[in-house]
Amino acid sequence: MNVSYRTKTKAPGTLLQAAEASLLAATRHHAGVEEKPAAVLWTDADGQWQPVLKKLQERLPQLVVHGRRANDLPQRAQRAQRNQT
Repeated sequence: MNVSYRTKTKAPGTLLQAAEASLLAATRHHAGVEEKPAAVLWTDADGQWQPVLKKLQERLPQLVVHGRRANDLPQRAQRAQRNQT
């Protein structure tokens, strides 16, 4: 059975909107054929997404951070922003 999850929508205008749309798309499933995903795992070994993670959490309250970086999120975000300038 071939199931397409793509929908015709307007392209996101910002990186934040694109990341949000991508995470939401990862949770889509075909009811009756597939089980709803229990979680979407997104690895960020280098911490490249730390600067936008707080903004994503504001938009997606279901977004939870786990692991060794969960406790130092604000500090890592500040360091990442300094390194970009």
